[in-house]
Amino acid sequence: MEIVFASNNIYKLNEIKDILDDSFALLSLGDIGMNEEIPENELSLEGNALSKARHIYDATGLTVFADDTGLEIDALDKRPGVNSARYAGPECNSEKNIRKQISIQ
Repeated sequence: MEIVFASNNIYKLNEIKDILDDSFALLSLGDIGMNEEIPENELSLEGNALSKARHIYDATGLTVFADDTGLEIDALDKRPGVNSARYAGPECNSEKNIRKQISIQ
């Protein structure tokens, strides 16, 4: 059975491949030619994962699952959460996001 994992993150893909048995062929977004930016506009990690899976299913009709990850820091009232990748603003990167989190604590 072919199943799409809504990711191109090779580390995540390999982790899932290690869990699945040989009855599954795991496909990435790149494998199915899905190179567009997938909207992540929900207010929760779960909501974003569901939204991504629905978006890909609606576009392809393929069996799909998705995840969304984010850092939830208790001292910051669970922030940055869904905004982890963009926490330091539009021109952010991992280092800027980390610096902002440290400066707020």
